[in-house]
Order: sequence, then structure tokens, then C-alpha cells
Amino acid sequence: MSAPPSELRSTFPVPQRRLQFEKLKAALAAPLTWAAYLPAVGAFAFLDVGPVLFGALLAGTTAGLGWYWRRESAKLESSILEQLVRESNEAQDEHLLGQAMDFLARGFEPYATSLRSFVQLKRKIERGLHAQEHEAHALQVSQLEQQVDELVFGVSDQLQRLVNLRDRLEGGNVVLSESQKKTLQADARLIEESVEKAWLVLEDTWQGLGEMLHPSLSLEADDAGTARLDRAVDRLRDEQEVSRRVRERLEEDWNEVMEIE
Repeated sequence: MSAPPSELRSTFPVPQRRLQFEKLKAALAAPLTWAAYLPAVGAFAFLDVGPVLFGALLAGTTAGLGWYWRRESAKLESSILEQLVRESNEAQDEHLLGQAMDFLARGFEPYATSLRSFVQLKRKIERGLHAQEHEAHALQVSQLEQQVDELVFGVSDQLQRLVNLRDRLEGGNVVLSESQKKTLQADARLIEESVEKAWLVLEDTWQGLGEMLHPSLSLEADDAGTARLDRAVDRLRDEQEVSRRVRERLEEDWNEVMEIE
């Protein structure tokens, strides 16, 4: 299965240009926008209003609409952002579940099940992060979701390497020396350990999400939720760094062992 485009790997940060374009498109498509011009157009068409008065009516309508949409800008942006985040998350999940189906089709059901479990937990965390009411700052929420996205896509990359590695080890299409087999088997165990650790980090994030988002319900200090969110983001980042180092080592081994003489 082809690798996902870079913009699919993380919902945040949402490109400001995309957000502003969607706001403009929504404002122009709103019934209020075009309906506001109907009186001026009707007066010009049916009441024999002169061009000067017609221009004045259009200018007044435009000014009124501009004032209205400036006042509603924050609300509209929040609605558009919610839609873009939802669409991004759905596209991510579709890609990841498609990758799991590919694993299953290639005969690696445990890895397909593992990836589906990560997607399910990702969905739970995202639903919690985007609940209507919580006390966390928007920046912290976006940072946490960004790290969750990167971790889950990192896991999908690792599982893809593991499938390819197992396929090479067990497929029988290529004769490997005992030394090569041992190297690849060690790499497989390393990937499996990395995936297990990533699961524990993600599960811990899910288990602590309630107190992170609603620190006032905790018996700890008022800033405990904020600090816990920061720690969760840091743990996810640390896990990404571990995965990066594992990936670099595997790439070195792959380049050495997979050369066919």
C-alpha cells in the first residue's frame, strides 16, 4: 500500500490559507449573503430605481454584510475548523484501516488487528479532545492530537516494515544465510517491542485524558491538568524519537542484509 501524503499524517496545524478559504466559501454560499442583495436587485429590476440609488443600495448591503460576517467570524471559524478536523481524522482512519486490510490480505492478521486497535484508541482520544466542553487550552489540545497522529502513523510505518520483514523471512522467495536470518529476526523483535511500548504510551494518554481536560475535577493543584497535558505531549514526542532511532537502525540493517548477490 502506498505511503500516505504528508498532510494526512497530522491534522494539526490546520493551514491558515485553507481555513480562510473555507470561511470565505461558507460566507459566500450562505443564504443570508445572496438573499441580502435581493431587495436591491428587485428595486433596480422592477421599481425603475436609477443606477445611482441602485449603487447606493448595493454599497449599503455590502457594508452591512461585511459588518455581520466580521462579528460572526470567530463562530464561523470555529465551525469550519471543527469540520476540517473531522474530515482529516476520517481520512486518516480510512487510510490506516485500508493498510490493516492490506496486512490481512497478505496473511498477517495479528498486525492488522494491532493497527486496528491503534486506530480505535486514536478515535477515542480524538472524541475526548473535541468534546464540546473541557478546560484545556486549544493549543495544548492541538499539540496533543498532533503527537497522537504522528505516533499512530509511526506505528503503521513500523508494522509495514514488520510485514515486509516477515514476508522476506518466511516467504521463501529469497535464500537467506543464518546470519541474515538472525539479524532480521532481531530487527523484528525490536519493532514488536517498539509497537508494544507505543501502545502503552497511547493507552496511558487515553486513561489520563479525563483529568487532563478537566483538571478542576482533580484533587491536585489547579494547574495539574495543564502540567499533565504537557507531560503527555512530551511522552508522545519522546516515543516518536525512540521510533525514529529504531527506524534508522532498521534501515541500516535492511540495506546490509537485503542486498541480493
